[in-house]
Amino acid sequence: MDPNPPATSRRLCDERGSEGLPRIAPMDESLWVGGTLTSMPGASAFGIFSRLVRLNALLPRDLFRAFGLRLGRDDDISQTLTFSGARMASFARSLGLEQAPTTWSLDAWLPFRSDKQLFHDPWKFRYCPVCLRIGYHTLLHQLPWIKECSWHKVQLITQCAKCGANINVKPTWTLDGNLRCGGCENELLDTDATLSATQRCPHRSGECVESYLGWAERARVKTVLLSPDAGTASFAALADLVSYPRSDEEEGHTSEEVEAQRRSDSSQALDLARNLKLLEVVRKSRPGFLHIPENMRRALSNVASNLALKLPPHVLTAREMQLFLAGLGLALPASFKGARWPDTSSITLLPPTGVAGDQYLDLTCVHPASYGAIAQLIDAVVDNSLAAGDLGQLSAHEARILLNACRAVLCSGYAQGLRCALSRYVPELYSMARDRPHLTEPWLLVVFSRQELVRVLIRQRPMMLRLFGEADALEHADAANRRRPTVPGKKVPAASVRTKRSG
Repeated sequence: MDPNPPATSRRLCDERGSEGLPRIAPMDESLWVGGTLTSMPGASAFGIFSRLVRLNALLPRDLFRAFGLRLGRDDDISQTLTFSGARMASFARSLGLEQAPTTWSLDAWLPFRSDKQLFHDPWKFRYCPVCLRIGYHTLLHQLPWIKECSWHKVQLITQCAKCGANINVKPTWTLDGNLRCGGCENELLDTDATLSATQRCPHRSGECVESYLGWAERARVKTVLLSPDAGTASFAALADLVSYPRSDEEEGHTSEEVEAQRRSDSSQALDLARNLKLLEVVRKSRPGFLHIPENMRRALSNVASNLALKLPPHVLTAREMQLFLAGLGLALPASFKGARWPDTSSITLLPPTGVAGDQYLDLTCVHPASYGAIAQLIDAVVDNSLAAGDLGQLSAHEARILLNACRAVLCSGYAQGLRCALSRYVPELYSMARDRPHLTEPWLLVVFSRQELVRVLIRQRPMMLRLFGEADALEHADAANRRRPTVPGKKVPAASVRTKRSG
């Protein structure tokens, strides 16, 4: 096949002429049929690519000569044209552009500062069936917090709307067959409808795209996303975290609400700053014991005592139960009969430990994803606020928000770690629905206003455990933090794995 654009364009027009369509497709300034970008506001590189491939009858073998693209047979083209800057630039040059449009990159669409690679691993081509039928696709439709097409009000999907089969976005199509369902032969991209729409964009798409990009740009200035180092549930987490407002009034409501709450005196600020400094221990790779800040003591003691009181009888010794209840000053229940075996040091270190009027928590029973998130949050606040690198310079309002967010993350991480650590000795925990051992990883959205912290949103998503159970995963993460060499896929040595106690 001759890949020369004018020739392929003429051939396609000749073939379509007998079907009643215009024999000469409007070309405007592009050598390609359907290559006028003004009719596709905010279109993705893959959307433009798919339209050109179909309307110019290109085959996978033509892609290098036509667009300068070298693609492997198993490459996801929608992913490649979103994350590969070199491929984007090559494709843009083939269209006569000096550089790729900013809307081809996810960066322009994100309402927060973060690494766009978060979207890379869980990537799935996502589309509006009505838009794609006429050859239009935009990265707006790839965003987790956008549930439906903003102008068609149609739910966005990742599979064939007719048979539910996966969409083929690899360079394996036959002539005029890209974006055709391999299961039911459904044409997701209709050639005739696309050809008819080369000079017009979907109704209201330009207005909606422009409005969204403006909001994302404003939000990006003041918002930071903090994600786990090896996050495995970014799509679901971001769908919960981010909310696109429907109006300017809704967008500004939170700021006015927060500004009205900013009242405190300097003595409160000093206490808050002192408590924040206690959290700096989480910056260490293996922090050991945390001197618990005052605002977290009761919350962590509640976690320990509530779980201890739910455990089956004869699981803990009397001393172990006393340690779990001590944080709240509770006495042993009159009906309690402790186990008769000796105390276990690993269990006695699980509840908060009181020393000289202070409380300490052994962070080896908290997964690094939790206390690591606290370290990330503190750094983000210090770097983005007016504190100039000093926690002591935070305003009372900022310090209070930061402490409350750290408490929420730590309490959740401690509750999960406590169940996982105890499950070695109390397998009955796995039959307790609400207290079943599990691990999650925190995702945080940090919002600033005039360089001051105003809000922290937290979402916990289940952690993917491929090779380990919950207790093993906790020990493995702690072992990794000791910087010992580990063999991938090998479990923690048996000497460090404890089993259920017997009488």
